[in-house]
Amino acid sequence: MTSAYTDFLARNFSRAESSYTEVYNQVNTTVNYKIIGLALFGIGASQGMQNKYNDAINNLILSSKFQQEINNDTTLFQICFDLGLCQFVVLNYDDALSSFKQSLSINPTSDQALIGLAETYTRKKEYDSALVNCDRALKLNPKSCDAYKAKASVYIMEKEYDKAMAELDTLDGLAMARIGLAYSTKLDKGSVMYWLNKALKHKERLNEDMIK
Repeated sequence: MTSAYTDFLARNFSRAESSYTEVYNQVNTTVNYKIIGLALFGIGASQGMQNKYNDAINNLILSSKFQQEINNDTTLFQICFDLGLCQFVVLNYDDALSSFKQSLSINPTSDQALIGLAETYTRKKEYDSALVNCDRALKLNPKSCDAYKAKASVYIMEKEYDKAMAELDTLDGLAMARIGLAYSTKLDKGSVMYWLNKALKHKERLNEDMIK
């Protein structure tokens, strides 16, 4: 199990999947249900990182059935959260909402679970619920770039572009630069330059504030 986890941390997800599967096959004939549940979680998490979302969903659901044996809130939260992410990607929004809500019930202070809810509600066009969860996330973590971006996405969907830009302007310069670099992967030069310029202006604004 340790070597499988090491592979996962090293982002060798294919090898991690194989290692966790080997652990699962070894213990599946025993009554060590905790190890079985953890192995299934490892398999599912590894599959999710390889974009094998449907396989990941199946194994994460199986893993969640051993929650009493696993008996670790951090692990159980991650199982539910990872499951929600995979369900979101394959457009199973109702299932994703259920998984994110379950992860939040395990860890009520998780801003990431709230952002997961917000983004899922946005996809379902339930914008009021999305904004509520964005604000809850920001209350927990006022510096959450993901929460500001999720909130801006809601306003964009509602065609309230000024409000969307106001949310994005609260991001720090590094976050703006990262958005610009993300656009570079889509070869969208206009958006790249827009966000990199905003990042530079933000830096200048910070320097002015320090001088004052």
